[in-house]
Amino acid sequence: MISFLGGICGALAGILVSRFKIDGVTPVLASYSIPLALGVAISVGIVAGFYPAHRAASLRPIDALRYE
Repeated sequence: MISFLGGICGALAGILVSRFKIDGVTPVLASYSIPLALGVAISVGIVAGFYPAHRAASLRPIDALRYE
């Protein structure tokens, strides 16, 4: 959920910033970039959440408590 909201905020910021000209350069917003950015943000969030949870779930509870 956090990565989804971060992706939405990033996409909105990108849309807002693409409205401005910078020293004669006009930014172009490609239509595929918004879903691609959301997909990457969600994918990174899922991997960053799933990998540590999977490692923690594979430990025996006594071994996890021993190292704390």
